[in-house]
Amino acid sequence: MIRRLWAAVAVLILAVPLTGPAAAAPASTWPQVGSDAGRSYYNANEDAVNASTVSKLKLRWQVPPSPSECPGMVGPVVAGGLTLTQDTAGLVARESATGRLAWRDTGIFTDRLAYHIVVSGTTVVVASSDSLCMIEGGDADGLVVAFDLASGRQLWQRSPNTDAAQLVVTRGVVIVSGNDYATSPNVEAYRLSDGTSLWSNEDPDGPRTLFSTVPVLGDVLISMHRQMETWRVDAVTGQPRGGWSASWTPLASYGDWMFVGDSSDWSLKAVRLSTDAVVWSMDRVSNRVATDGRRLYLGVGSVLEAYDVASGKRIWSVDLGGRVGQPVRAGGLVYAPVAGKPVAVRNASTGVKVTPSSALSKVSTVAAVGGGRLFGTTASGLGVFGL
Repeated sequence: MIRRLWAAVAVLILAVPLTGPAAAAPASTWPQVGSDAGRSYYNANEDAVNASTVSKLKLRWQVPPSPSECPGMVGPVVAGGLTLTQDTAGLVARESATGRLAWRDTGIFTDRLAYHIVVSGTTVVVASSDSLCMIEGGDADGLVVAFDLASGRQLWQRSPNTDAAQLVVTRGVVIVSGNDYATSPNVEAYRLSDGTSLWSNEDPDGPRTLFSTVPVLGDVLISMHRQMETWRVDAVTGQPRGGWSASWTPLASYGDWMFVGDSSDWSLKAVRLSTDAVVWSMDRVSNRVATDGRRLYLGVGSVLEAYDVASGKRIWSVDLGGRVGQPVRAGGLVYAPVAGKPVAVRNASTGVKVTPSSALSKVSTVAAVGGGRLFGTTASGLGVFGL
């Protein structure tokens, strides 16, 4: 069965700027894990780091790994020239160019487990468990907190009746649900601008949760567990808009395309959202998916593959010699983690190998690419590489 991915990229603790100049770059843009609400893992706006420049990247600054597992570490999220992580230093915003501290919140996130960080416009939304790393047991009541991106000033805070393990921000609405059945989880929606409660989808006879954190044209999918049904619900009003197959797990979407894993026949399907039509289906399921709206990139075993979105025809395929992780697409390149090896870099159109800078030889996973910078995880923590 296809497993939903709720785990975030693990990072880090205190920024340690390195000596040497950092090239000026436009504002980075990777406002949440997966780059966007569709989890496309694609940055359409990046062009500075490309096939001709990736060999020139240098380590500009880094964030060492945390010495402990609690609190959980989330990020990086990159927006407005800032890089945000949640670690044992709290919720931290650092200047993307230099790693210098811009602001830090320690009032809430010093020892709490943050599940997600999402930037929408000038607002940072963080969903967190209210239990102190859940080390004391009991109900995992959640928190949803919004901050001003530039200053770190807290804008609003809400305590939903859920552990807030799932978060969707779409159409100016913040929607949360959870997995802790001790709190009879429900789905709650708040207005992004001021935290006003918009709607709540709860059932006294059984839990209701977000079926997926990938929106469907601005709607959200809600599971009614007792009824064993899944519904498509308007994100702004909370009103049902129709059913959704419980065997369809959204993997990624971009533009008019959504890719779902169908557990009923173990297939991957391409759905055109404007018509709700399945355009093609293939017996090649993977939850390691990225898409730029033209091609679909899959990690399947040790193979990285690219398919034409419109037809489902395979364009190229390369065996990378180890289990392939989550691909990232930006600047005409595809970055793919490979078990036991440095991150692989391939031409997005052809699959041809691109040789990166030696500075990336210790990078195992590319967490984000934007604003002329590559954010990669290494044994030494999060490295920020620039031109």
